[in-house]
Amino acid sequence: MDPFGGDYRQQARYFTARAVLEGEGLTNVQEELARAVLEIVLLAGLAPYNIETAADGEESGVGLAPAPGNRRALRVI
Repeated sequence: MDPFGGDYRQQARYFTARAVLEGEGLTNVQEELARAVLEIVLLAGLAPYNIETAADGEESGVGLAPAPGNRRALRVI
């Protein structure tokens, strides 16, 4: 799959799990929010964080992390 092809919703869906720092799991509500945030990130022309490229030492982009103590919120990093 080409993560950069297709529309922004498709790209956001592709990057949702990859943009979470430390590979932390998201609740269903956080996952929906993550997709919406990543759509905006992509529309703004910014690169989402990608845990797969970070493992290769190429860490960059807008990352997400679950907010401590709040299963309905995310931190944008």
